[in-house]
Amino acid sequence: MNTVIGDLIAGAASTPELAPSAGPRDISLQIARDACKFGPDSVGALKGIARHLSNQGLSALSAVLYVAAARVIADDPDPERGGMERASSELTTTARTIDTPHHRELAVSLLREARVLDPKNRVAENLLGQWLVQSAQRDGDLGKYKEAMDLLANLVEYDSHAELFYGLAALALADAENDKTARTSALEKIARALRRWAFGTKDNQERRKWINQLRRLQEQGAGHLVRDLVDFANSNAHWDSIAMEDVTG
Repeated sequence: MNTVIGDLIAGAASTPELAPSAGPRDISLQIARDACKFGPDSVGALKGIARHLSNQGLSALSAVLYVAAARVIADDPDPERGGMERASSELTTTARTIDTPHHRELAVSLLREARVLDPKNRVAENLLGQWLVQSAQRDGDLGKYKEAMDLLANLVEYDSHAELFYGLAALALADAENDKTARTSALEKIARALRRWAFGTKDNQERRKWINQLRRLQEQGAGHLVRDLVDFANSNAHWDSIAMEDVTG
């Protein structure tokens, strides 16, 4: 891996985006030399190059350098600055940073790598489960829903969003199998998660996201549940009041 990344850095320095003639867009030769050492002291340089690439709009290439930095951290025997847990946390942060619709699959790959480094990284597990549900909603892949449920099953008691996405995955599978009992159970989970999310919340940005979830429920034929949730939010959330027209209009 060190050879591959070293070649990548050398190659990047010869591209128009990073060539010396590009002036301020170039990385310094000292940073490049530090990065190529691939030891504990190279982490800052690797992450600096990654940030530089990201600022140039090269998010995928940037992610490769962040992974390289995480691998160096994982191999560092000093517990104060290295280890699998810290490396996993670094990759989770990177996945969040690069996550856009265009780079979602890359971000998912980083989360999978984070979980390999530290299987106890529940934040990565939670994000991966939620993002798999969102991906499945776009492409209809039932396997992603099933994987998401496995990931989120032990997290629903801690996080309302984990419970919401678990319920959404369960609802999609229930509808695919025409299982009315499972559908009822899934809707109950979704409703409980949305109540937990709304309870005492003041942020109107959260209100907007919450209403988007109600619209999805409305489209899936759960209008009665939507009305109950609107009533609950208007009594227990501290954001602006919600009218049914906000959901249906």
